[in-house]
Amino acid sequence: MQHLSMAETVGSIYGRYPRIITALVDACNCIIGVTMQINIISQSIGMCLGLTDPFLITAFSTLLLIFYSTFGGIRSVAFTDVLQFITFSIIIPFLAWFMFVKTNKTASEVIPMI
Repeated sequence: MQHLSMAETVGSIYGRYPRIITALVDACNCIIGVTMQINIISQSIGMCLGLTDPFLITAFSTLLLIFYSTFGGIRSVAFTDVLQFITFSIIIPFLAWFMFVKTNKTASEVIPMI
């Protein structure tokens, strides 16, 4: 469809006003998602560090989330994807082969044991 957002897709089908409504709902959804992340990070940090000032914890959590998103977000996602690819393409088949070699049993005998 070559649309960059759901609002664009809705707008191409239904017109201008549903497009605006969809854009507003999506923006509210994103705001709620980020707010939930900040709230959970604040509660976690408060529990771990034992701080009592909620404003300080919330400000620290917000800065932490902004810093992570700005400097480490895409890099960590790409790094995680590479590690998952290596795990699923090399390590898991190697471990399965090693398991069959060590047990001297066929796959039909090993799977019920797992």
